[in-house]
Amino acid sequence: MFLRIVLVCLFTTLCFSVAEATEIPSLGVNVESVTSQTAREKKLPVPTGSLILSIQKNSPAAKAGLKVGDIIIEVDGAPVVDAEALSQAIAGFKDGDKAEITRIRGRKDETTVRLTFSEIAFREKSVQTRGYYEERSEGRSLAPEGGPPYSVVNLFYATDRNYTPSSNPAAMFGSDRGKITYGTCAVTIPRSHVTGELEGPAVVHLELSEDPTKHVILASATTLDAKSFYRDIAASLKRSQDKSAFVFVHGYNVAFRDAARRTAQMAHDLAYKGTPVFFSWPSQGKYLGYSYDEANIEFARGDLEQFIVDFVERTSADRIYLVGHSMGTRALTNALVNLFKDKPEIRSRITDIILAAPDIDADVFKRDIAPKITGTNQNVTLYASSRDWALRASKFFHGYERAGDSEPQVTIAPRLVTIDSSAIETDFFGHSYFAESESIIKDIVAIFSGKSDPSVRSYLIAKEIAAGKYWVMPGDKK
Repeated sequence: MFLRIVLVCLFTTLCFSVAEATEIPSLGVNVESVTSQTAREKKLPVPTGSLILSIQKNSPAAKAGLKVGDIIIEVDGAPVVDAEALSQAIAGFKDGDKAEITRIRGRKDETTVRLTFSEIAFREKSVQTRGYYEERSEGRSLAPEGGPPYSVVNLFYATDRNYTPSSNPAAMFGSDRGKITYGTCAVTIPRSHVTGELEGPAVVHLELSEDPTKHVILASATTLDAKSFYRDIAASLKRSQDKSAFVFVHGYNVAFRDAARRTAQMAHDLAYKGTPVFFSWPSQGKYLGYSYDEANIEFARGDLEQFIVDFVERTSADRIYLVGHSMGTRALTNALVNLFKDKPEIRSRITDIILAAPDIDADVFKRDIAPKITGTNQNVTLYASSRDWALRASKFFHGYERAGDSEPQVTIAPRLVTIDSSAIETDFFGHSYFAESESIIKDIVAIFSGKSDPSVRSYLIAKEIAAGKYWVMPGDKK
């Protein structure tokens, strides 16, 4: 009996250690998905990508100089996290089309080559490569029935965190201050994903490592120079169904990895068809790092301000949505106060501003900020809640009410749309309801769809008090 168990275990181990090759006829290659396990076993320099196992003679890949052992990590600037992503990335190319393929050879040689697809490469129409996009937009991809149990969201980012040489995307940026860096990243979303959830390994489920079939994972991150960054954003906007972009600025206690994961979850749950972008400032990513984060959000304000200027001036997005959360709204609103004063032409390019649970002194917000960022043609929405314990802790720490806390009173200002979301069920801290509540996600979808006027969103309930008018969001339907 013991020998039988040993043989079964050995057979199972051998079965799972054999690489599954995927044929890519249009390139003339066979490839294998790079995973954390294969990277360790084969001592590869990156944990994701598409490893070339064989190359057909005179194929487009061979003519471009690709070799067995190369790892393809990008196609036309879009991250390639595995063989499936490579299959889909080249699915739309035809005879004579050109593409830029970025590959890694060895541990230090990363090069982008230009490849031309040829008619010969398209002969094998009978070969079925499995792709995970049934529907594709720049920010969102859906895993169809019968395909892999996860999809991939591609994002752009800017950060003034310190850069590290780590090949692990989660450790590429730390919690210290650095110069502004640009890039792209890819985040996997499991088929089993629940709207509003940010699934990760749970100790109670004995999950000790990330699994793309169960968890939202930062699969890859690549740095770009500013010119390449804005060139790729231009290409993204051109390809997307919606020529818009949203820029997310995260709050306190958020690491770079989780800023990417949250942005991807939002883009996925919003079914966003445009180009998703996030700005990550050097939060320590710890509950006890509040004072540290307060210092760093002030440090980041100038970088965020310049990034918004560059983004507006160097992209052709038809609509730009700015979304700030918690402490991140401090840098965002202060940047906008300065920009709208010094560069008033920028105001017309910003379609909507969303302030989710802003950790800002309520009196300062009403007196110094709201009058300068709202306007007759400027849509500003503020989500507040009386169940936000993080903001209650901030009030205790600072001694003054926070703009995102609707107790003891809702923050109201002229031309500001305030939505009291206290009826929304939240987690213990109640601070991330803006991205976790299906009702608020649908409300943001409505805003992105041109329904910035709350009176046209019939589910919102209008309330009048002495200070003015605000709106109430009903609780999520069960």
